[in-house]
Amino acid sequence: MERFDKWIARAALLLCGMTLGWLLAGGHAVQAQSSTPQVEVRALAASDSMVVYYPDQQMVYVYTQPFVGLPDSYCSYKFKLSTPGGKITRQQCNGN
Repeated sequence: MERFDKWIARAALLLCGMTLGWLLAGGHAVQAQSSTPQVEVRALAASDSMVVYYPDQQMVYVYTQPFVGLPDSYCSYKFKLSTPGGKITRQQCNGN
């Protein structure tokens, strides 16, 4: 019987610890950060485009027609991301 009481006490302590951790985290899941750029190629305005997202900078760079013409391709415009659903403004890339 004493063994069972110790098991119940340990289980209750574990449950309290998990509940406290969940409450201190605000009930939100933790999301990992990635410094690796994420690339996507898709049709945009009737032409191919390449979109590159840099999570560390919270910037999206758009390259229009990267596979046509000269072997070099330059950023056409970029977006600075802020909060989800927030306003974004298209900016010209420097160095074109």
